[in-house]
Amino acid sequence: MRLESDRSKLIIRGTATDGVDASKPVRRKTADALSLPQEAPFVDKPISWLMLDIDKQLLPPTIDLLTQPVEAIEHLISQLPAEFQRVSRILCKRSEC
Repeated sequence: MRLESDRSKLIIRGTATDGVDASKPVRRKTADALSLPQEAPFVDKPISWLMLDIDKQLLPPTIDLLTQPVEAIEHLISQLPAEFQRVSRILCKRSEC
């Protein structure tokens, strides 16, 4: 969430290639026909996380999203298929994620 408004940053679903110093910024340029291809600093890597967009799901009237966010999330998770019931999850306030 901290990166939402920062147009100079993004999330990469991958891993740095061998020899890349991930603590240093990577400058990316627009490729054109005359430039040599740049070596990719990142490679695809399987990840074990999933983000779901569930903001339009209805909550029961007994749960208020603003005052009971954890209860709301737990309720929404309970509505997902069985495969999602015994997984770990990180719950945080929007300002802390």
